[in-house]
Amino acid sequence: MDIKPFNYQLKTAQILAQAMTESQQLQDQPSSAYTMGILGKLYYENGQIDQGLQLTENALKIAQGIKT
Repeated sequence: MDIKPFNYQLKTAQILAQAMTESQQLQDQPSSAYTMGILGKLYYENGQIDQGLQLTENALKIAQGIKT
């Protein structure tokens, strides 16, 4: 992930990216959608609009596919 944040945002982005990867490997769709959405929000708030929207849209697609 190529994000240009302040130091605390960088650490947050790294942790979220790791959590997203691990949740995808575990095929944990709710966690994957959640972490992807939060990471998208972080990108968006950091001015990286396109990347933020892409992650958020992907998170929404995953969430919509979850059967309860």
